[in-house]
Amino acid sequence: MPQRSRLSPRLLSFWISPVLRRVVLRQGMAAGLASLGLSSRPSLAGQVTQPTSFDVETLEEMARTLASLPYVPPSQQLPETLAGLDYERYGKIRFLPDHALWHGRGERFEAEFFHRGYLFKDRVAINEIVNGISHPIRYNPAWFDLGDISPPEDDIGLAGFRILARFPGASPRDRKEIAVFLGASYFRAVAPGQNFGLSARGLALGSGENGTEEFPVFREFWLERPQQDADHLVIYALLDSPSLTGAFRFVLRSDVETVMDVDSVLFPRRDIANIGIAPLTSMFWFDPSYRVGVDDYRQAVHDSDGLLIHTGAGETIWRSLADPAQVQLSSFADHSPRGFGLMQRQRGFDAYEDIGARYDLRPSAWVEPDEDWGEGAVHLAELPTGTEFQDNIVAFWRPTAPLRVGQQYRYAYRLRWCDDISAHTLARVVAFRAGASADPKRRFFMLDLAGGDLRADEKMLDAMAPPASPRQLAAMLVPEVICSAGQLKWAEIKRIPAYPVASMHGMRRSGVALYRVGFELEPGDASLVDLTVRVRRGGKVVSETWMYRWTAKDHPRP
Repeated sequence: MPQRSRLSPRLLSFWISPVLRRVVLRQGMAAGLASLGLSSRPSLAGQVTQPTSFDVETLEEMARTLASLPYVPPSQQLPETLAGLDYERYGKIRFLPDHALWHGRGERFEAEFFHRGYLFKDRVAINEIVNGISHPIRYNPAWFDLGDISPPEDDIGLAGFRILARFPGASPRDRKEIAVFLGASYFRAVAPGQNFGLSARGLALGSGENGTEEFPVFREFWLERPQQDADHLVIYALLDSPSLTGAFRFVLRSDVETVMDVDSVLFPRRDIANIGIAPLTSMFWFDPSYRVGVDDYRQAVHDSDGLLIHTGAGETIWRSLADPAQVQLSSFADHSPRGFGLMQRQRGFDAYEDIGARYDLRPSAWVEPDEDWGEGAVHLAELPTGTEFQDNIVAFWRPTAPLRVGQQYRYAYRLRWCDDISAHTLARVVAFRAGASADPKRRFFMLDLAGGDLRADEKMLDAMAPPASPRQLAAMLVPEVICSAGQLKWAEIKRIPAYPVASMHGMRRSGVALYRVGFELEPGDASLVDLTVRVRRGGKVVSETWMYRWTAKDHPRP
């Protein structure tokens, strides 16, 4: 059984990535970069540089050259006053907003920087691009309120940055934080009105699998100065790890949603079979479907409650998440996927009752490939957590063919940070619950569906007098339940008339009829059962395909 993946504790702003060490380039690196006209003083070495021309081709050539040289583990040199900081003291360091990049220039966007220290010891080079010229951004202790910490005498560099945006109608000083790049290759974002939750990464290598997970790191960033009132911001990043390098370009926009158009070019140092493209990292602890051993006043605690997939064949899959007793790895084979994401579908406050964490305001993250990704699979890793302070969910795309050393690979996609997506007309799963059956050998499952193609039935059913009988409904709608092991004992679908409760299942509106599918599973001797449910009308699928994994360790037999 795979060992637990080394996912990061969710401290500070709900996650902390494993910190990788800063690179100190060897003499051979300097020679390789000299061929690019960058001499031996490239900013990717963490050294002070002079302004130099820069564009995406320059970045790709830097990544290609870096991949041809041996990987050098990063250094984490810092004064002890910073390296020895604990969580509380590091958290007191504040960036002073008046020193933000582009502050006072009238641009819509500003950038604030994170200080190095505590877990964030990596020195990350950050540059500003102005009219095609890259200018290094040098550390200045005057930018920070360090409290009782003595300011370092040397230029110690920076750890990362956050992006703030001013929205139409807001005052010049009223900017909202919309994105953060901090730690390894982690980044995250929110749409207006949301709270930070799940994260994304540049790449994943070996997530949830046997052996040690490798965490690539963004060594260097370039922030392109936006034009006044520009609606987008361009960010470049150089990624490095023992296994590969990469050139990344992000085009960031924020309106109703926050959208990142990501273009990446990868250069393997070795053949790689366990890569994860467009990885998402989240947390799921419990919800009403299963909370054995949870003593908590809240009804649910999670940043995401499901994995949504739009397959290349047109199927829509909703995979409910779990906090398993041991690592669970699932894969969903596909060709040319249309999209996948970790979603926070429950949006009612009463689904969580947490006035502090406000899980109802956490974003969903949706990946839309910008090209044909070919054969592969969406992978899902679910890890045991038992707490809300530990990320335990990872989802990513893995191509069937391994990446080969000496080749280059381009992956482009759109990453949407949003409440939800509405890209199909199928009925959606709005609630899922499970529990003990009257027969101790069985397990009862129940899921509610609403909207989409089922709305066509609502008007007809509402007009029927007397109301439709179970037999009439069964003649119209048929639940299809598939069990990979064990026995399905029975399955049925019932209609629940429209409820006047505005926030039922977080749907925030009244007058929504629900269709409830119930069934019982007798697992027998099976230790693991994958469940699949969809609803058909006249042979046509009218609902999402719901999937879930039952395990004996999560539901001990009496």
